Amino acid sequence: MKTKLSKLLSIMLLVTLVLTTTGCLDQLLKKTPKCSDENVVQELSKILNKDLVYATKAEIKKDLIMLVGENEQTGMKTCKVTVDYSLKNDSNNSIVSMMNRMPIMSDIAKNKTLTYTVELSQDKKTNVIKVVD
Repeated sequence: MKTKLSKLLSIMLLVTLVLTTTGCLDQLLKKTPKCSDENVVQELSKILNKDLVYATKAEIKKDLIMLVGENEQTGMKTCKVTVDYSLKNDSNNSIVSMMNRMPIMSDIAKNKTLTYTVELSQDKKTNVIKVVD
């Protein structure tokens, strides 16, 4: 009876150690996401649209996202993307409405290629995204 209980406790201890180790290893092995990962694109979009003048918006062309380089030691990725800057459709704002009705102004959309970096925070729980240019 004691040997069966001893074996059961040993197995339970081993399972606990494996699960604990696996959880820790998972955090240690967590890698920097790709440049085009959905959560990276969403966060980049928030950053780009945050400080724009009310009459413009930034739209990321997801199909034009590319990896430029990767730091093998830190895992940081350097990425490039084409962004369209254009007038928002805001019928409540008379200035924007007037500009949208003008043929020249309604066609304004500036394409700009931006460089940004993606890396994991030191605790490896969040992505750190920085616009370089």
